[in-house]
Amino acid sequence: MIVTGCCRSGTATVAKLFDLRHEVQFNPKASFQNLKDQHIHPEASWLATPFTSVIHGHSIIHLVRSPLSVISSMAELDFWNDTVAKKYVDFIRKYLPIPSDFTDIQKSAYYWIYWNEPLESYPRIHIEDITTDIQLNQKVDVKTKQVTPEEITDAINTSGLKKEFWEKTKQYGY
Repeated sequence: MIVTGCCRSGTATVAKLFDLRHEVQFNPKASFQNLKDQHIHPEASWLATPFTSVIHGHSIIHLVRSPLSVISSMAELDFWNDTVAKKYVDFIRKYLPIPSDFTDIQKSAYYWIYWNEPLESYPRIHIEDITTDIQLNQKVDVKTKQVTPEEITDAINTSGLKKEFWEKTKQYGY
């Protein structure tokens, strides 16, 4: 079983709950070249999303979390600007070009829409159905920014993402 979705969707929590590996084979250094001939072990990692075409012999589960929660979590970590997250941002940009003129909230919304999209044909579970936000956020020690749902909604509604974002939100059951 491979559980994947976007970052901040709860893959670390799922790995812990179901005794799966987390970001071992699917990590920021992963590539099609180094994965194609490897035996792939059961794992929960949002970094597996670009590689679903080379995952054979495993069920793939699409893990989703409320987009407002994902975007808020990314903002709290200052994800797009944090030097610690740089390897993850670089990984995302390698597989999904993010418009440079977007605000950080808009980048996160764009990412949430288009990182999840290739997973739509797989069975989907909502992280909220198996755990709580309190459990999800246990690893977050330092919050650099606080954003409100209104700020997120305003940023999305003033971008070219409005229609796609709210359609995906509804499609995924939020």
